[in-house]
Amino acid sequence: MLVASDRRDQGPIPVGGLVMGILVDCQWAGGVLTVAVAGEVDFVTVDRVEAAVTTALSGNPRPERLIFDLAGVTFLDCFAIGRLLRCRRHAVEAGTRFAVRNPRGIVAQVLSLAGVLALLSDTGERRSGSELP
Repeated sequence: MLVASDRRDQGPIPVGGLVMGILVDCQWAGGVLTVAVAGEVDFVTVDRVEAAVTTALSGNPRPERLIFDLAGVTFLDCFAIGRLLRCRRHAVEAGTRFAVRNPRGIVAQVLSLAGVLALLSDTGERRSGSELP
């Protein structure tokens, strides 16, 4: 089983590795947790992505910033978009800044067409979870 590395004495975050065509890898650097996702994120696989966030936000200390790196994501459905918004809301409620980075191709287009790309691509200002579309 893959675990997040470099979490120091905070303990590892189990993320499970490649299962059902999706890879979720968590990396700590300072107070930033980067969740790198590769593969297709849809109604079948999105629980694995959300589990990494839930685990990170329930830890002590919590990350100051949570970044989803979507560079390796080749497909994202509307169910996954809803879960990303829910992950963002949970992070904001926990006092953690949340941002999606590196959406490419069709993934960037889908997020843009759904009207959530700017919201998920944190500009550095804190927003309340209630500002979700």
